[in-house]
Amino acid sequence: MAKQEIQKMKKDGILLLFLSDYKEGIKPVRYTAEGPDGKEQYFDGMQTNDAPVKYLICKAAENGDLIQKILYIVTEKVRKNKDHKKFEQMVESYIQSDEKLRGLYRDQEITYQEIAYTDSKRETSVRAVEVYRQIASGSGFDQGTKKNVYIDYTGGLRDISFLMTVIIRYLEYHDIFCKEIVYSNWYDQKIYSIFCIYDMFQLLSGVHQFVSTGNAELLETCYQKENDEDTKELLSQIVQFSHVMSLCDVEKVDQIMENLQKGLDRYEEKKEKESFFSEIFSDMISLIRKKLNIQKDQKYTYPHLIKWCLDNHMVQQALTLYVEKMPQYYYESGLLELPEKKRRVKPGATEASTAFYVELYDSIAEPKELRQFAERLRCGYESMMQKYSSLETLPAARFRHLEICMKTDPEKRAVQRLVNFLRIKYEGNTTAIFVPYTQERWVSRPKTMNAFVKILLNDTRWQHYFLYNNTEKYEKLKTGTYEKKVNALDKLRDYTGDIPGSNVSNKELYHMMKYYLPLKMIRNRINHASEEGTEEDEKNALMRLKGNHGICVEKEFTHVKDLMYHGLENIFSQSGAVMAYQKNGI
Repeated sequence: MAKQEIQKMKKDGILLLFLSDYKEGIKPVRYTAEGPDGKEQYFDGMQTNDAPVKYLICKAAENGDLIQKILYIVTEKVRKNKDHKKFEQMVESYIQSDEKLRGLYRDQEITYQEIAYTDSKRETSVRAVEVYRQIASGSGFDQGTKKNVYIDYTGGLRDISFLMTVIIRYLEYHDIFCKEIVYSNWYDQKIYSIFCIYDMFQLLSGVHQFVSTGNAELLETCYQKENDEDTKELLSQIVQFSHVMSLCDVEKVDQIMENLQKGLDRYEEKKEKESFFSEIFSDMISLIRKKLNIQKDQKYTYPHLIKWCLDNHMVQQALTLYVEKMPQYYYESGLLELPEKKRRVKPGATEASTAFYVELYDSIAEPKELRQFAERLRCGYESMMQKYSSLETLPAARFRHLEICMKTDPEKRAVQRLVNFLRIKYEGNTTAIFVPYTQERWVSRPKTMNAFVKILLNDTRWQHYFLYNNTEKYEKLKTGTYEKKVNALDKLRDYTGDIPGSNVSNKELYHMMKYYLPLKMIRNRINHASEEGTEEDEKNALMRLKGNHGICVEKEFTHVKDLMYHGLENIFSQSGAVMAYQKNGI
């Protein structure tokens, strides 16, 4: 054995077994086991533990491990008959009889530690605690180094044998990892690996960990071991989903939700599974679906994903998804209609969030007369587009056609003021244009009258200027950002008219907006983000939310969860729209 090869071996392996009592007059039995190349290996043994322990010593060497310590659980009878000493002699003799092992263990001394087991009439739980304490102490899990453990499951009472597996599962949290579990069958004289059963512990624990916390650490370990390609693919998608959710990477959430949904559907369609692991994992799919609220052949929606986060106390992820993605859901599901127009989207915002949080709230908060004027302006402009082949070269007088949809005298006078404004600013000698209600010169003024009118259609300030031309009135309209949102809630709560772009009742829309606003404020607080307003604006908005709408805004764990649960309640009650959205192909 080359010295360099020996130096590469890890020298802190652990072997764990329940040592059976030795029988007298037993003849040697030759056991077979499957080797690394698929060929049979042979191990002789007289007593119960002999052959499997020899196999594990060889298996450890194949894995690059030298056994440093053997922990054996012994009864009073075994100790009294000194069977444990006979066992130690068997181990030493076997190593010396094998040329390769003898070279590997030339400078390696194996230490033995008894784990006392009192087979009295005390409860199993009491005996189990005693065994656990001794194994935990003897394994040296507090030394801060990674170790591998090999288990002979053949001897001993079933309660303690099972406990051994559970204990080793726990020791993995202390960087002690199980590499092999075997038992020997006296009847067919074979040594069997039962590591697949141990893998089931990992799979079940991994699925539980994932559906309860979003953490796929254990399932990632399963992925590294699994050979079935379909199982590996789905495990990979679950691990990717876990990573995206851990980072709460909102830009990748859409795609990862789709991948997970499709992955689950495809995996269930495969009728034949190629391994015991994949067969059991297939049965666990229904649990994953149930816990994550993923329905078969239906689109995985943000309300369901957020509810899973809340159910498992992932409040930070739930809050981020609620604020960033629920507006997108409102429009994609058809609850709201996204207006087709060019809009200024701030960095970090989206088309949907801008349309919902900025445009919808602000349009509802506007005075009714101003909102109607804006709608009728758009109506008149659409009529002009149908009447004229081009609006770019029209004189100012032609824009009087905008009156066609106006119904009140103030609205008609506003159009007259607009026509006069266009004549003065664009016909003949053009003069400077100032931003309404300011002394600020409009540097990038539109070049044509039509371009100006197109801006007017979506600019509240200019609309207010032509309809009212009242600085004091406009200043009152210019409340802070948060208070403006509360103004929208105040009006919507009792409003009976139609809301443009809404396909739900005003009561349902009020519910959606009522819970979105406080959650947006809480997230801004957590992220130390500031709105376009002052602290006074936020303070006033908080008071009005509590007094007028019964919403208390607090950065408290349970309170934030409850707000989101309440916000989702109305969504799940809108079963028609939700189901129609879910059944759309992903």
